[in-house]
Amino acid sequence: MVKSDKYYQSFFENESSESNVIVPVRDIKGLTDTRGEENRSWWDHATLRAGKLSVTRFNSFGEKLKETNLEEFRQWFISDNFPLMKLVYYKEFNEYYVETDGNHRTVWAKLIDAEFIKAKVVNCRLNIQKFKEINRKEQQKLNNFIIIEKLKIDFEKYIQRYGFSINYGYIIYKGERLMLCYPPKLYYSNDQVVEFFKTYIREVKSNLRDLENEYHKLKKIPRILRSIYIILAMQIPRKRDTFITLSILIKKGWNII
Repeated sequence: MVKSDKYYQSFFENESSESNVIVPVRDIKGLTDTRGEENRSWWDHATLRAGKLSVTRFNSFGEKLKETNLEEFRQWFISDNFPLMKLVYYKEFNEYYVETDGNHRTVWAKLIDAEFIKAKVVNCRLNIQKFKEINRKEQQKLNNFIIIEKLKIDFEKYIQRYGFSINYGYIIYKGERLMLCYPPKLYYSNDQVVEFFKTYIREVKSNLRDLENEYHKLKKIPRILRSIYIILAMQIPRKRDTFITLSILIKKGWNII
């Protein structure tokens, strides 16, 4: 599979460069972001089903292969007349990635099972402090995600008492969207995201309790006057959303003890 080095770029720094380095093709793991497509196979790139390789450029190497035999073509990748390409090398992971020019040649080297390729190599060193900080942030994101998912499970159990369910972040009753119950966007890397989510859920629960209380008040009013009561209640700004939702629920036959 073709990989991306975006993650490595966050905690590696350029250290030195070397020309005419003979690089094992098996250790080249990815292309530039403009040409390669992460988690797609090299074969998908070779058949142009993935990535953004130039058809003309790619086919030009196929024409070169026709002019010689397979073994000579493989040797061309380390010959003196091979146009130098540029790779970046992450030593701690022993992985090379195309930095600029060389995407099409790399795919061809993979396709014909060439053993080596000649390149200018930019050596990168691991910045331990950056690496630790990024790992800390990633762990924090994971922890926040787990906590929030547990809170979602608890909230979904809570709304079952109303006969409601959740679909794509909305509280649903008999196919009708009632209200948004989760924030549209959560930034798990934010230190305050869990508290933000808890506060949001508390507000939604408060709205549900208001809905329940108004429902029980409405049930005590004679049926013939209920429509008038709802219309009048909608004129009160702080009650408007509650009674719009309540009118929808009544039409859907909602009943809560």
